[in-house]
Amino acid sequence: VPEDTPPGNYYIGVYVDSTKSVKELLESNNIDWSAIWIGPHITNAVQYFDWMVAPIHEMEIAGTGFGNTQGNKTIKIGQYNISVIPGGSWSNTKIYCHYPGNIPYGVHYPLYIMEGGNIISNQYDFFLKMVIFGNLFDPYQGPPGTTLHVDTMNAGSSQGQKKLMFGNTEAQIQLWNDANIHCAIPNLPPGTYNVFIKKAGETISNVVTYTITAN
Repeated sequence: VPEDTPPGNYYIGVYVDSTKSVKELLESNNIDWSAIWIGPHITNAVQYFDWMVAPIHEMEIAGTGFGNTQGNKTIKIGQYNISVIPGGSWSNTKIYCHYPGNIPYGVHYPLYIMEGGNIISNQYDFFLKMVIFGNLFDPYQGPPGTTLHVDTMNAGSSQGQKKLMFGNTEAQIQLWNDANIHCAIPNLPPGTYNVFIKKAGETISNVVTYTITAN
């Protein structure tokens, strides 16, 4: 389907051996057609993690057939509506929008487009990750045993089964809430480590880096 095809009802037809170069017993059955619905197709969705944009929950949806304007279409993440305006934009191949801030994070959701009460796109599997603001570590680097303040967004009101990881090493948690995690920097050799939140073997946040220094 051409990428610039507007969503809607179409007919697709097939004409075989149009020059009648193949001798057949029945020449009248070489044409067939059928109705087909062509709808928007979501191919990717990107969640932003930068400290300047994450508090307003920005994301970008890419695909084809969205139409040049939003019109009566709505975007859903699970049962929740995604806001396109104010501050967003809508084009045939990209949508810039704001996802809700009051829904569970670290969860897979179907992402789709609706119009007139009907789902008109594919349902894209979107994983809404918890957010770690890597540029707000306090201290910005430090030795093992130091208390580290990690600014987060929607990390959950308590730790539960979640783990804050420095590479393959779990940090000892001192405080955990939606916006802050306090931990002791793990006893690891000096170096730069990936820091992320993990639960049940799955990474459920963005991945940032932290430099552990020598004592």
